[in-house]
Amino acid sequence: MDNFDFYFDEFDHIFIFLNPKLKEDDFLETKIYDLKWNKDFYYGLDFKIFNQLSENDRDLKLQEIIFKILTKISENDVSKLEIVKKIEQIIDNEKTNTELFLTEKSFKNFTVKITFKINPNHQKSIIIFRILSKENKELCCETFEVFHYEDVFYLVDKIKIEKSKIIIEPKKNEKSQFVTEKYNLPIIIDNCDFC
Repeated sequence: MDNFDFYFDEFDHIFIFLNPKLKEDDFLETKIYDLKWNKDFYYGLDFKIFNQLSENDRDLKLQEIIFKILTKISENDVSKLEIVKKIEQIIDNEKTNTELFLTEKSFKNFTVKITFKINPNHQKSIIIFRILSKENKELCCETFEVFHYEDVFYLVDKIKIEKSKIIIEPKKNEKSQFVTEKYNLPIIIDNCDFC
């Protein structure tokens, strides 16, 4: 969504909780975590039924749930609603192998380009680190698995070089700590001959 400048002023995270007591496929805004930067929703679905789905069917169901809620909370803003529909269409067309740009930083002899893929071929989401020459030739490529694709926005902040290693530092703020504590950080790229 960030690639399309899709933001809400009052929050930047949505938490969805499956709730078997709600009518199936209905949802309701609630307050579970009052973190000032999130919105919480109950969604009518029994987690036992959800867990019995194949991984592919779970992904499809999650996509359906997410876009149903995003559509509802965007319904009063035509531009946001168009972005939601556009992204849903891209995901439907491209499925899970689309590579999304995150950031890049140029150094004297090379550039570090960072992209990510959301569950490529129904595997874990990955961050892709490409080291490119000044002529844009790929010198090296490494990947880093993430638990949730949203984590990429917290795992990558500063990019620097130390002793022929590329160091990718995570963001350091209150929100980031919820995400970054489950990873061995910083991310270090040292298997490339790039300097």
